[in-house]
Amino acid sequence: MAYKLQDSSEEMARISVTDKYGMLPITNELLIALTYEGEESDHVADALAQFEAQAIDLSNSLGGDLTNSFNEQLKQRQTEFQWNEDEDSFIESLDPTLNQLNSEAKLPNYDADKIRTLIELINDALDTYRDHFALDSGNKQLLLEINDNLTLLSQGLDNPNKLGVTRIYNGNITKISKATLHDITENITEDISFLTHAQ
Repeated sequence: MAYKLQDSSEEMARISVTDKYGMLPITNELLIALTYEGEESDHVADALAQFEAQAIDLSNSLGGDLTNSFNEQLKQRQTEFQWNEDEDSFIESLDPTLNQLNSEAKLPNYDADKIRTLIELINDALDTYRDHFALDSGNKQLLLEINDNLTLLSQGLDNPNKLGVTRIYNGNITKISKATLHDITENITEDISFLTHAQ
């Protein structure tokens, strides 16, 4: 990939840059998403997760270790669920966490520690939900399913074979395939959105 550098005399210099880790397109995508969609969008969360993963790979290739830095920052930012009940719905407050969880689970080289931290935060949020609302039988059942999927997700980080299978019906046939971490995180997100008082 070649870039032009221009000095004050308007003479051009040309250098070649090898973007081994694909940082430039991901950075560009992240900046565009931030500009046009806002920091809370799914696209931004996905691009940021990819950027973090590639930045960690680049750091490791140079003998550094950004992984610990990212994990420490995540723990400092998200040690407990923050919900301003007067301004935000429950799901609005939890959306950034769910977006991060889904984005991280899609990565081939996901960060298991980061996912575990996000699971803890979601569990904390669900405890807050239970404390604030009277639960009917439907909500209780949903919370049980969410808890089962969070447990399954934790187990799948250690052994992907524990994730089981997923079934997708396309109108004619049901396709059965091996479940992924992202399948489980999508189920968690969907079930949380169905909680009666989430919106």
